[in-house]
Amino acid sequence: MAEEPSVELSGEFQEGDIIFDCPECGKSLAIDPRGIGLMITCPDCESRIQVPFPEEDEAALAEAIEQAPSSMDYAEALAASQQKVRDQMLALEAVSKRRDYLEKLRVENLECLKTIKQEMVVIQSALDRVSTAIQDNQ
Repeated sequence: MAEEPSVELSGEFQEGDIIFDCPECGKSLAIDPRGIGLMITCPDCESRIQVPFPEEDEAALAEAIEQAPSSMDYAEALAASQQKVRDQMLALEAVSKRRDYLEKLRVENLECLKTIKQEMVVIQSALDRVSTAIQDNQ
């Protein structure tokens, strides 16, 4: 369950907080702007209330709606986005192939190193026998 945003009592307001009254008990409340639209519990009456949009934001929202791009702009943006998705899919495919190739090389190198290690053991064993033979002959 998501943690409910904190609601502060009047007197503890910070600049930028959304300040509103509980519609049930009238208590003045403040919340961080990230809480816009969330459901919270009033700390006094424990009613579930939705954090309102500040009035200045409603005016900005109305202006943004009036200046919204036409459906043609959306179609162009959609087409451009779809092309970007195709480009990214191709790039992902290329990266996946490169990763597979590098993984194959890694496995081959591990096998090679394993063989070298085995040969080094044989060489070390032979050197130990030669060293022992030399010491025995002195």
